[in-house]
Amino acid sequence: SVTYDYVPAGNSIASFGARVFEISQSLDFPTTIALRGSALSSEVRAAEADARSISYVVRRQVTEAYYAVLAREQKLQLAEENLRIASDFAQKAEIRHAVGEGTSLEQLTARVQRTQAQSDVESAGNERVKAVNALHFALGRGIEQSVRDYMLLDSLAYRPQSYDIDSLIQRAYHSNAQLQAAAFRRDAASVNRGIAWSSLLPGFNASYALYRHETGA
Repeated sequence: SVTYDYVPAGNSIASFGARVFEISQSLDFPTTIALRGSALSSEVRAAEADARSISYVVRRQVTEAYYAVLAREQKLQLAEENLRIASDFAQKAEIRHAVGEGTSLEQLTARVQRTQAQSDVESAGNERVKAVNALHFALGRGIEQSVRDYMLLDSLAYRPQSYDIDSLIQRAYHSNAQLQAAAFRRDAASVNRGIAWSSLLPGFNASYALYRHETGA
């Protein structure tokens, strides 16, 4: 702040007799400052835990979508192999029927099986396209991406794991990011309550003033 004193009546402020420059700063009680820092630190840790939680969710979605595509790929391969077998069987049934060695029922059954195999191939292809689109969405690439601009390098394999529910729950308590974020928010709320009580303590005010006595123009 700047203050002009001893200004003669009827004159402008330029006729001041003294000018004061002052800088002041209000300070909270030291415990309040410390508590605010602790609360903000807990909120930062909660935000970091939220970020880890989101990253885990994204990783799970991408993993699930990836293996879904892999499963649909293998299902399509099996359906195409089944169609080749059904087509070969239908062709042989027609030949047998033509030479009088096969029955009409056998020929009809082979045709129905071939038609069903063709339908299974189409269904498996559509499921693969849906799975690929879901993978692109999980990757944030958008559905407009080509469904063939990828190459899967893994294979589906079952690996047995031995877990018990109690050990998994204990592990979740120590590593689950959502639980960690909730704990940090609880700590921040507790500290904020301490800040509310600490606000009853007296604050401080520090100031510095520079006086200049002179006769203005």
